[in-house]
Amino acid sequence: MTEDSPPIDEHRPWITDPADAPARMNWFKTLLNPFGQTSRLHFTRASTFLFFFAIPFAVMMFAGMFVPGIIGVGVISLLSFIAHVRRLTSAKRSPLWAGLVLLPLAVCLVVFSAMASANVSEANRISAQILADRADPVAARERQEAERQARAEAAEAGEGEEDERGRPDGPKPGFTEDGDFSPVKFLLDKAGPSASAAWALFGFGVLLWTVFWVARLPNGGGSISSRFAEPEQVSG
Repeated sequence: MTEDSPPIDEHRPWITDPADAPARMNWFKTLLNPFGQTSRLHFTRASTFLFFFAIPFAVMMFAGMFVPGIIGVGVISLLSFIAHVRRLTSAKRSPLWAGLVLLPLAVCLVVFSAMASANVSEANRISAQILADRADPVAARERQEAERQARAEAAEAGEGEEDERGRPDGPKPGFTEDGDFSPVKFLLDKAGPSASAAWALFGFGVLLWTVFWVARLPNGGGSISSRFAEPEQVSG
């Protein structure tokens, strides 16, 4: 592109590569077709869209709605993976690097599986205790009374703890607002926060990698520095 050439986009005069023309962007191919190439600008637009689209699902993960949150994050991760494959192909880099995009999701699932497995026995113990209390209400009341007295004594000594149902300070993991216990909810409450934190930590690293390397690679290959040196060579 020379100085006398008409601008590629009148509203964006800083665009100097025809491949970056906004009018040429195909959202369907960029996000759903891994067999092709995506320019820098098109990739940046797609990545920005996916980033903001992922925010509600990330909030769900940290707000106790781990299942819908991780499903949404998983779908977005796959779309981002496809966009990265196309961008790396356009930059003449190995598309295998795009596998890093799936790393936060993989780490999240591994941490969740490990935490859930470690708490299965505790969930079974609480479930068995609840069933025993229902089978023998008299013994259950005696046990609960003894626990209340123990908590009262511990509270006076400054070492108070909540009971299993979290009364009166709020629900404990696995218990609903009505006081019913769910083993599945217990495992989600125990493993979800740690898994979400692992996803956020690794996801932030991948975000930096995307912004400072993938999105800056020049179209058609070459180093990032060569993209800034090219205008000087043309003007000279």
